[in-house]
Amino acid sequence: MIKYYIILIFLSSSFLIAGPLDIESIKNECLKKYKNESSEEYTECLKIKINNILYKKEENL
Repeated sequence: MIKYYIILIFLSSSFLIAGPLDIESIKNECLKKYKNESSEEYTECLKIKINNILYKKEENL
């Protein structure tokens, strides 16, 4: 039973730290730069920006 409480506390704290990720603003920023949603550069831009935001949050733990 204690294991479940520990897991529950760990998951709830990670959700609180993560918070919302504003995907639409990132999409708009990359779209202004590359002008085409189907281009590889646009996809790469999204990937890099989202990963940078997520890894910064993990480093702050």
